Amino acid sequence: MNQRKRKIIDKKFQLQTTFSVIGIFFFITCLFILTIGINVFNDNKRVEHIIEEQESILASQEEIEKIILGNLILKDDSDAVLDSEIREKCNKNIISMKNNMELLKKLTRRNNHIFLIVIIFIISAGFILYPVLIRKTHQISGPIYIMSEYIKEIINGRHPEIRPLRKKDELKSFYDLFSQLVHFIKKQDTKKEKK
Repeated sequence: MNQRKRKIIDKKFQLQTTFSVIGIFFFITCLFILTIGINVFNDNKRVEHIIEEQESILASQEEIEKIILGNLILKDDSDAVLDSEIREKCNKNIISMKNNMELLKKLTRRNNHIFLIVIIFIISAGFILYPVLIRKTHQISGPIYIMSEYIKEIINGRHPEIRPLRKKDELKSFYDLFSQLVHFIKKQDTKKEKK
């Protein structure tokens, strides 16, 4: 009964299969991550360049506002309204550019966080795949192990008592055929002993 509880029965088959599937999974996801990473990196560089340009434009805008307002000589009330409108438009532009730059910085940080989350998710998936694949390969190696033990008993001249496979074991039709063979051999040996 102890044999039925072991998860790794055939190390070579189970580990080789498990690590092959995980290896393929990680290879494909690494290509996927690399593609996304390159795009995120390039996009973030472009955004940083846009932010630098915006900061330069903002500095120029502030200088232009100072020059215009410094040179504006107020002659009457209409000039005061013009002065007020220029200040208001310049302030709106400055606020808009600052908001845009802050939004671009947030987008860059969000891209980096999303990229990190994807990497963590994929690594976690690899760790989840391992026990799942070990369990699945166990459902194949278990029946093979049992049949191998029965074959050894038959070779040594004994007739094994065939037990049923577990519900989730694979190779059931092959195991049933093997069981029929063992029963046939048992019948043949019984006939020979009677003669």
